[in-house]
Amino acid sequence: MQSALFLDYGRLTLMDRERTDAVWKKYGRSLWNFAGSYGLGIALMLILLVLTFAGTLHQVRLSSAMGSEAAIESFFGVAYVLIPLGGENSLISLPLPGMGITCVLLFANLLIGGVFRIRWTWRHAGVLVAHGGILLLLAGIMLGNKMTMAVEQVELPQGDRVHEYSLPFDLRLNRFVPEFYPGTSKPKSYESQITVFPESGGQYDAVIRMNEPLRLSGWTLYQMSWGQDSLHPGRLISILRASHNPLEQMPKWSSYIIAIGLLWHFACVFGRYLRRKPGLASAGTAATAEPQAASAPAGKNICVWQAFACW
Repeated sequence: MQSALFLDYGRLTLMDRERTDAVWKKYGRSLWNFAGSYGLGIALMLILLVLTFAGTLHQVRLSSAMGSEAAIESFFGVAYVLIPLGGENSLISLPLPGMGITCVLLFANLLIGGVFRIRWTWRHAGVLVAHGGILLLLAGIMLGNKMTMAVEQVELPQGDRVHEYSLPFDLRLNRFVPEFYPGTSKPKSYESQITVFPESGGQYDAVIRMNEPLRLSGWTLYQMSWGQDSLHPGRLISILRASHNPLEQMPKWSSYIIAIGLLWHFACVFGRYLRRKPGLASAGTAATAEPQAASAPAGKNICVWQAFACW
């Protein structure tokens, strides 16, 4: 009798465990499907669009006061943002996750939905390539921010050749041109006309403007601010920020991969459309009535095109 009770208890425990495992598997499957769903991907892309638009306005508004790079970091480098609705001083704000968190979530969504859950067939090869390019783009953005080396301030007194130990070149400020809003001392724009002296020798002139950085030898030079030279009254100083991102070219190559994937997918879809089009069948039937010497090359070309479009 006692052994029967233990046996019944063991069966109930096993059933409860199996039922619990089934519930957890159900929730896990639902979470997996949601993580890779189109709806979540579209929502994250819309959030990314809003963040990009609001961040651009934020940069334009504050770049003259705190520098372009610092204005970008103050918006895109935070965990969450509050976007005012109805004006800068509005009491109602839209809370959104920061750019970093949004990119991580979108990366996971594309990896699950666009790589793991999609069927790996030649028919979906273009989509897989395009998704791979987007994943490469997001990875470049996230890793590039971590791998970037920066020299916060490079001060260039006008007329002096400056050597910054972190940079593989010397700089000389030839002329600094500020422009102010009429009737105010608030800078509207300013530019630095400089001469670059690479380590390999030689020299060349370049111009750095607000929101128009100079890229050379893997480094990017931003126009941050300017001031007066304390040692030489009346002489101006241009203040730059230099940063080096080894993955700076990643967005460009990712765009090429995305374009190749989309063109590949379009060619495949267009090829299937041509095969299913009713007029194409009647045209092919009429072509068979022509002499074989003339129809054979044309039919061969159509077959080659269709094979290429579906490959």
